[in-house]
Amino acid sequence: MLKKYKWIILIIAVLSLAAILAFFGQKENRNGKKSNKSKKIRLIETQMVDTQTMSKTINLTGKVVVTNSVTLTAMVDGLISFCPWREGDQVKKNEFLIKIKRPLFIAEMEVKQASLDVAEAKLADLKSGNRPEEIRRAQEIVKSFEEKALYTAKDLERNKKLGMKSIVSAESIELSKVTHAKCSSDLAAVREQLKILKAGATKTEIGILEAEVKEAAALLKVANAKVAECELRAPFDGIITKILVRQGDLARTKESLLKLIEPASIVVRFNVPEQYAHFLVKGGALQILLDACCDKYINSEISRIFPEVNERTHTVTVEAKLSTNGRFLPGMFARIRLPIKTVKQAIVVPLSAVLTTPQGKQIIYTVVDGKAVKKSIQTGLENAKLIQICSGISLGENVITAGNEALKDGIAVKVRKPKKPQIPGKSALKNP
Repeated sequence: MLKKYKWIILIIAVLSLAAILAFFGQKENRNGKKSNKSKKIRLIETQMVDTQTMSKTINLTGKVVVTNSVTLTAMVDGLISFCPWREGDQVKKNEFLIKIKRPLFIAEMEVKQASLDVAEAKLADLKSGNRPEEIRRAQEIVKSFEEKALYTAKDLERNKKLGMKSIVSAESIELSKVTHAKCSSDLAAVREQLKILKAGATKTEIGILEAEVKEAAALLKVANAKVAECELRAPFDGIITKILVRQGDLARTKESLLKLIEPASIVVRFNVPEQYAHFLVKGGALQILLDACCDKYINSEISRIFPEVNERTHTVTVEAKLSTNGRFLPGMFARIRLPIKTVKQAIVVPLSAVLTTPQGKQIIYTVVDGKAVKKSIQTGLENAKLIQICSGISLGENVITAGNEALKDGIAVKVRKPKKPQIPGKSALKNP
């Protein structure tokens, strides 16, 4: 019985020893494999750090609007005598659009025009002076009165001499004196008249007629203004969008007749979140795509920035010009690419070169003497392919762009296939 137990103990001891040897053998194999694996060189791809102009772009939506539109209204009551337009018609500035028939206003204007013509004719006649034949006639009258005065003077002198001899009565002498006095007075009057004719019109007379001309001109302006209220003209080159009356309708004062827009005032209006408001600059570049009439983005610029933030949406309203020729209609949907920040000569690397640690830090691996060197970095702007490096690496370094997922600092690496720098062009940056 005791012998039987000795064999059992011996068998257990042998099996235990075999298990121990097998365990240490497997551990040694695992360590050997791990050592060999640790000595394996990782294959990677690299790219040289370069510089590029980088822009941060936000995508927005907007719509086409017209900033200059008018609604023409009637200033007077009357019958519409001219209105040949239809919606969509293009008109030129100052072109007649609508006429309202008011015959009384036309007649009044003609009367005022005639009054002005008469006043101007009188003034012109007065300023031109007296005609030569009038002056000659006045001179002849003066000469005849001088002869009469001379005759009466001699007659008076003769009667005085005869009276001294008692040949002529005192009554005859007195009559001669009266006749001479009258002729002398008439002579003075015609001489004064001749003097006036030669001198021409006085300043007072001219001033009176000039005032009459001004009054007639003012009354004519009033009459013309009434006629102008009956004739509605286009205030600018535009397109008619709505016709509210037709020829033969009766227009009422302050009634809307026609609506007009100015195509040159068409812009794209959109809203920018307030956190980007400080990046907005008048004249800043952007790109616009109109789904209805364009198949690609067109270059444009900011033409107006509204000076307030919408309290409900917390956005700033912005307008952009449509510089290309096209039939843009108000209400069209627009897509906008707005660069809000641009950095020239930015240090950039491909996005695949940047890794993020579990702690949230950004790192990048470079190659130095055949080994991977881990560096902490700070990034900036990025697009679909590139990212800006603000600190951590320098221009000209080689960064690992592929095979960097499980690298450790200082591990041996080998470039799988050398590559030249292939930084996307500016078009890729502008159109991510």
